[in-house]
Amino acid sequence: MAEKLSAVAKILTPSPIQQLSLLAQRCNAVNLAEGFPDFPAPPHIKNAAISAIVSDFNQYRHVQGICDHVAKIMKHMHGLDFNPLTDIAICCGQSEAFAATMFATIDKGDEVILFDPSFETYEACISMAGGIPCANSMIRDLNITINSEDFFTGWRIGWAVAPACIASAIRNIHTKLTDSAPAPFQEAALTALRSPLEYFESLRRDYESRRNYTIKLLAGVGFQVQFKPQADAYSKEKLDELGETHCSLTTHVKLKQVFVTLDDP
Repeated sequence: MAEKLSAVAKILTPSPIQQLSLLAQRCNAVNLAEGFPDFPAPPHIKNAAISAIVSDFNQYRHVQGICDHVAKIMKHMHGLDFNPLTDIAICCGQSEAFAATMFATIDKGDEVILFDPSFETYEACISMAGGIPCANSMIRDLNITINSEDFFTGWRIGWAVAPACIASAIRNIHTKLTDSAPAPFQEAALTALRSPLEYFESLRRDYESRRNYTIKLLAGVGFQVQFKPQADAYSKEKLDELGETHCSLTTHVKLKQVFVTLDDP
């Protein structure tokens, strides 16, 4: 049946992140392949989702309040003016927002710069849109997309912010793909965005502390830390050789993800 597959399907490879996560589960390992939090979501956000479900917010839905708050954040944090009615598209997580953006802006044969490291699905989305992923800064006629991961990835709530004509195209493609982001979780996302500033500052400090701890741990067992991430869940390390340590270390390095198993000697 392989001949029934499309050309795109034939070139896509399994996700190394998912492969390493499955391996981590089988080995009861410390899994650094995925960037998911290991702490519970705040109660007020979970309660907002529960309340929305109990209130039967179970149909296709667009929560305009999310766009309103995102526009305010873009102005406050970046000094950028966006119209919340026309310039923001709510999608099913950051991954769909990126994919819809590629389908909205990339034509067959377009060359697209990918910053390295980048999330593994970006290259696949560019290829599915007919583009050519490339890291060569000298290429002509490039579309450049800078993307950062939102903190509702697991609940499949994300957004794309762009000039109105592009945002409209992203929104139309999103509608054709999934129609609507999960209604109860849109309500929860709005509650999260309305959280006091100290909540976000506390979250930032917690992530920064975890980043510093993890980088120090990896450096302590022989990894060369190639850069310290400033606003992402991933870092990039290199391991040339491993000296003697107090425990055995099984390491698999695949692309930008690291999987580590620590066992007693």
